[in-house]
Amino acid sequence: TTINIKNNVDNVYGGSYAGSANETNVNLQNGKVFGSIYGGGNQGFTDVTTVTTTGGSINGTIYGAGFGSTSSTNSTKVNIGSNVGDVYGGSYAGSAGTTIVNVTTSTPSSNIYGAGEGAESRTDHATVNINSNVNDVYGGSYAGFAGETYVNLTNGTVYGSAFGGGYQGPTTTTTVTLQGATIIEDIFGGGNNGSTTLANVLVNSGTINGVVYGAGRGEESTTDTVHITIKSNTKDVYGGGFAGSANTSTVDLINGTVDGSVYGGGYQGPTTTSYVNLIGATINKDIYGGGNAGETKEANVSLTSGTVKNSVYGGGFEGKTITANLTF
Repeated sequence: TTINIKNNVDNVYGGSYAGSANETNVNLQNGKVFGSIYGGGNQGFTDVTTVTTTGGSINGTIYGAGFGSTSSTNSTKVNIGSNVGDVYGGSYAGSAGTTIVNVTTSTPSSNIYGAGEGAESRTDHATVNINSNVNDVYGGSYAGFAGETYVNLTNGTVYGSAFGGGYQGPTTTTTVTLQGATIIEDIFGGGNNGSTTLANVLVNSGTINGVVYGAGRGEESTTDTVHITIKSNTKDVYGGGFAGSANTSTVDLINGTVDGSVYGGGYQGPTTTSYVNLIGATINKDIYGGGNAGETKEANVSLTSGTVKNSVYGGGFEGKTITANLTF
C-alpha cells in the first residue's frame, strides 16, 4: 500500500484498522496533516512500514508503527526530509521489532525518539541517525520499553541533549556515537528518568558545548553499567549521571583533549564503582576518581599515558568516596 499525501487530511494510517498489511509506504509531499501519521495500522499487524516526508506540514506526531495497544509492526523506517514535529520510530501504544529514524532535514523544535511513545509501547531494536537540526534526541521511548538502541550523531546540530535511553521508559542497551554533529547541551548514555542496563558513549569527532554523562539525567534514572570512550575533543566528562545513579562506570580517555575535568562518578547522582583510564588523551584540568557531589563507594584511576595539566584525585570533588585506588 502506498499513500501520497498532497492535500489536507486528518490522521493517516499506512496499515489497516484491525486487519493485516504486508508493506506500507506513506509519503508526506504537500498539504497539511491536522492529526498524526502512522506507518502501521490502528489496531492491526503490519510487516514493513516506511514513512517519508519531503514537504507539507503536520500538526501532530509521526509514528513509524501503529496506534493501538494491539497494533504490531515487524520493521519500520522513518525518513524525515522536511520540517515536522515530534517523531517516533515505534508506535503510540503497540509493539515494533526493528525501527530506523533518518533525519536529513528538520527544525530545532523536533524531538526524535527511536522507539515508541506510550507506556504500553514496546520496541526491540531502535536506530536514530541524525544529519540535521533537532531539539532532543532519544534512542529509547517516551514512556514505553526499548531493547537495544543506537543514536548516531553524524551531522547537523542537536539544540537540546542526546540520550541513549528514553524520556522515562526503560531501555536495555544503548550506544550513543558522536561522529561529527554539534551538541548544544549534553550527551547522556542513559535516559532522562528511565532505567538503562548497559550504556555506551563513543566520542569520535564533533562538538559538545555541554557535558558527557555516561548515565542518566533525572533523579529517577538508573544505569547499571556505563562505558565511555573518548577519542576526540570534549568538555567535562562524568562516568555517572547528572542526578541519576550508576552501578559501574568506566571512562577510557584514548585521544583528544578534555577541556575541563574528568569524573569517574556522577555530578550529583551516586556511583557504586568507577574506573577512569587515561590512555593517551590530554586533560586540561583535573581527574577525579569519584564524582562532583555524588557519593562513590569505590573509585579507581589508572594513568598509562597522556597528560593531566592540573591534578589527579582518587576521590571526588565534593562527594564522598569510601575507597580510592590510584595506579601510575
